[in-house]
Amino acid sequence: EVTGDSMIPKFYPGDIIACSIINHSRYIEWNKCHLIATIDRGMLVKRIMPGTDKDCLTAVSDNKEYHLLTYQKMR
Repeated sequence: EVTGDSMIPKFYPGDIIACSIINHSRYIEWNKCHLIATIDRGMLVKRIMPGTDKDCLTAVSDNKEYHLLTYQKMR
């Protein structure tokens, strides 16, 4: 269940989403919404974009009031 407003207007608080687990970054669909597990912020629904270097990715909110987040790619 979605909480927060970072992905409005795509997802709203209370929306139910389904997901699949992927085990390698080569399966990421750039600029598509993904549920990502993070150490510092828990589970996040974000659009995933390539990062500033090959070992990172950028998590983007649809709500422009939120900043970009950068994470190390999974191996």
